[in-house]
Amino acid sequence: MNEALSQIVEKADGLLKQKEYQEVIDTIRPILIQDTGGLGQKLYGMAFLGLGQHFDAVQPLMAASQMLPNDVTVAFAYGTALAKQDNQEGARAAFERALGIDPNHPGSKMGYNNASKALAERDLPSSPMKAIEWLYGPWQREPGNPQWAGPIIDIYLANNWNEQAHQFVAMLPPELQNSPSLKKKMEAAPMAPPVDESQIPVGSGPLARANAAVNSTPQGGAVSALETCPFCRQQIMSGIHTCPHCKMIIRSKLMPGQDYKASWQEVTLNIFCWIGILLNSFLFIMTFVAKQHAEPLGALLIVISGISVGANVLILNRNDFAMSIGKWLYVMATLRGICGTMTSFTALGVVGREAKAFAVIEIIFGILMTAYSGLMVYLLNYEGAD
Repeated sequence: MNEALSQIVEKADGLLKQKEYQEVIDTIRPILIQDTGGLGQKLYGMAFLGLGQHFDAVQPLMAASQMLPNDVTVAFAYGTALAKQDNQEGARAAFERALGIDPNHPGSKMGYNNASKALAERDLPSSPMKAIEWLYGPWQREPGNPQWAGPIIDIYLANNWNEQAHQFVAMLPPELQNSPSLKKKMEAAPMAPPVDESQIPVGSGPLARANAAVNSTPQGGAVSALETCPFCRQQIMSGIHTCPHCKMIIRSKLMPGQDYKASWQEVTLNIFCWIGILLNSFLFIMTFVAKQHAEPLGALLIVISGISVGANVLILNRNDFAMSIGKWLYVMATLRGICGTMTSFTALGVVGREAKAFAVIEIIFGILMTAYSGLMVYLLNYEGAD
C-alpha cells in the first residue's frame, strides 16, 4: 500500500472512531478496488455495520476476514453482521475464529454462546444429537458452567440416552458432579445392567452379541464418554453425528451407539485416490528405472506424477485446499475431455482405415476419462469442496 492510500485509510480509521460512518463509506469507496491489504474492506464493512446496514456489511467484511485472518476485530464484526441476518451457523463460525485469535474477546464469546444456543433450540425438535453438538462447543470452553452442562444432560435424559448422560456427567468438574439436584436427576435415570454373556443363547451369532453390547455398559461400569473420529483421529464426544474438528459426518443416524457406515460417495472417492496414488507412484518409479529422468519429458513426468501423488494423499485426508483445487482442475479436465471426444468423433469421417481405429480408441478413452473427471467433480463437491 502506497503512502497516498495509507493516508486515506488512516483518515477513514479516525472517522470510524468518531462514529462518522457515512463519511467513512464516502472516503473508502473510491479506493475500495485498490490494494489496501484488506484495511479498506474492513473499514468499509464496519461503517455499514455501524449504520445498521448489515446486508451491505457482510461482503466487505468477508473479504477483509480473508485478507486479515488474524484480526479479531474483523472476525467479530463479520460474525455480528451474519448474526443480524439470522445466519447463526456462519456467525458461530466467525465468532469461533475470533476466539481462536483472542480467547478472552468478550464480544466474540457472547456471540458464540448466543449463536450456539439459537442453533440448539432450532435443531432440538428434529435432531436432539445435533442440538447437543451445538451446545458441546460452549461447554468445552466452560466445563464448569451449568448453563451448558445442564441442557446437554437434559437432552440425553429426555431421549432415554441414560448411558451417554452418565458418561457426560463423569466428564464434569467435581463441584457439578456433587450437586444434589444433579445427583437426584441421575439416580432417576439408571444405566442398563452389564451384559451376562452366559444368558445369550449359543449360536446366536455376532449380531445378537453386538446388539447386547450396544445396549449395555461394560463390566465394572467403566465407560468412555469419548471416541476417535475415523477421519481426523481427534477425540470427540461419544455418539456424535458430525465431527466438530474436520466437519465430516460420522453417523447417518442421529442416535448414540450407531456404527459408522461410510456413504458410497466417500468410499468411491477413497478408492479413486488410492488408484491415483498407485498409478502415479508406478509412473514415478518407472521413469527412473527407464533412466528417462534426465530427459525433458521424463522430468515433466516426474513432476506431474509427484504432484498427483501428493494431491491424492491430501484429498484422501480431506485437505480443504487440495480438495478445492482438485475440484476445479477436474472441472477443466471434464470440459477438455468433452471437447477431445467430440474432435475424435469428427475425425472419424475424414481419416483412413488405420487412423479410424486409432480415433475409436481415442473416443473410448476420452469417454472414460471424461466420466472419471466428472465423477471426481461430483465426489469432491459432495465432500464439501468449494
